[in-house]
Amino acid sequence: MWTSLTGTFLSPTFRPSDAAEFGHHLAQHLPDPLPQSSGRITSTQSFNEGYCAERYPPLTPQWKETLLVYVLDQLKPPHPVEGSLVLATDANNELLIPWIVEYCEARQYPQEIAEPFHKRSMERQSLYVWQVNGRVAGFAAHHPPVVTEGEAIFRVGPVFVTPQERRRGYASTMTAELSRLLKVAWQTPSRVMLFADANNPASNKAYQNVGFVQASEVGMYNFVE
Repeated sequence: MWTSLTGTFLSPTFRPSDAAEFGHHLAQHLPDPLPQSSGRITSTQSFNEGYCAERYPPLTPQWKETLLVYVLDQLKPPHPVEGSLVLATDANNELLIPWIVEYCEARQYPQEIAEPFHKRSMERQSLYVWQVNGRVAGFAAHHPPVVTEGEAIFRVGPVFVTPQERRRGYASTMTAELSRLLKVAWQTPSRVMLFADANNPASNKAYQNVGFVQASEVGMYNFVE
């Protein structure tokens, strides 16, 4: 399990009974309501029941979407495109914060998480930009690794390209290059994974083209009063 500004993700190993108990525990110890929960559908539904039973004012879980879980198999570098992936700096902030807000709006995340996400990502140096001939075309980030059974699991995302720069291969190239950097930088066994919208065939095809294979699917739920 990991938590982020967008909510809680339950590990595939979470049994429904354990998920319900964990939901009770979080509701009793976290004063602020979670925005979302996600994971295998049966376990997440059990978590939601346990969590909402302990919340006041009452919360109701509301299904949002189905996400596909992709795991990197063998990296396949895409066709070369202009530009390079570089670590974001404070000089990029005027672009990055509005872009993160735009991404949150598109994904129906609370806009107020944009600045905290930006701040945390800059502090842990996990936010990158794609530079093309001196201009910035988009950004890509990754979450801190989750270490389980001696293996580090990195989650890539979000990946964002500005509307005027889309359909040029930047998103898939950023995904591939960031995945490569993570594999090279980590000295112990590691895996790279990401989430993809089940209803977006273009992004799913792009991930498959650079070596990601579908491992499972998860349900995502919002909590509403």
